[in-house]
Amino acid sequence: ITKQHLVVSLSVFSWALASPVTDAIKELKSALPKNATITDHIPDPFFSRFGSKHNIIPAAMVFPANADQVVTALTICHKHEVPVAVRSGEGHSYIGQSNVNDGIVLSLQRLRDFSVDDEGDYIAKLGGGLDLLEAYTLMALHKPPLGFAGGFSPSTGIGGYFSGGGHGMMGPKYGIGADRLVAADVV
Repeated sequence: ITKQHLVVSLSVFSWALASPVTDAIKELKSALPKNATITDHIPDPFFSRFGSKHNIIPAAMVFPANADQVVTALTICHKHEVPVAVRSGEGHSYIGQSNVNDGIVLSLQRLRDFSVDDEGDYIAKLGGGLDLLEAYTLMALHKPPLGFAGGFSPSTGIGGYFSGGGHGMMGPKYGIGADRLVAADVV
């Protein structure tokens, strides 16, 4: 192989790598601030049937720090027609909704706000990236202690729990989580 052939081969290879998902990743890296981490090191979801062992491998994972960054990431992915999966916890979807092959996983794990409106009904506001154990703990530490009928697994993300209806063992007595949802900021 001559030097000229090597240069031509490398340029053809780099052209072949250009795709909507690589273009989207480049734009995400330039559009989002440094506090919105973008990585190609993506942990398999909790329910590994939909993970790398079965060739479901995302191109990148984005960890937005606020709702505006979620909007930016979704807008860029839509523009480039790149598939997106949202993961609010560790990826508990039993039908594979928390992972996507050759697309972008949008992790809500950095959206961990917690506050309680102490006036009247003690309404808690939970960030979509909190997991159930964190939510239970924060609510139990509140004065007075609070609680809610949550799900089965402590590592399930709040966003996934409520968007899936909010099923859990306390459902027969208290109803599903979505029954108690007062409001949601949906992006």
